[in-house]
Amino acid sequence: MVCGRLSADRHVFLEHPADSLAWEQPEMDGILRHRESGRLMYIRCDGCALGYRDRESGLPYRKPMGIVTSMISAVPILGNLRCQGCQHQQLEGNNK
Repeated sequence: MVCGRLSADRHVFLEHPADSLAWEQPEMDGILRHRESGRLMYIRCDGCALGYRDRESGLPYRKPMGIVTSMISAVPILGNLRCQGCQHQQLEGNNK
């Protein structure tokens, strides 16, 4: 789908957890080639800097994420959104 959108001169914005093994799957080869050519850019940001918070505790979720996009304007905006060392809500299990 990503390669098809790029072929049609459309933008893409694909997010996965930063350490996801999905980036290494054979299905991602076309996306990786577009990254290597410079047509897609990789952004690393954290959910806590984007405002992701737990509804019950109010604590932010760190949620490190990796984004590939063709939107040049997203790189300076999202690329600066990294954790500033705050306390985080655990993302596993129930927080009650």
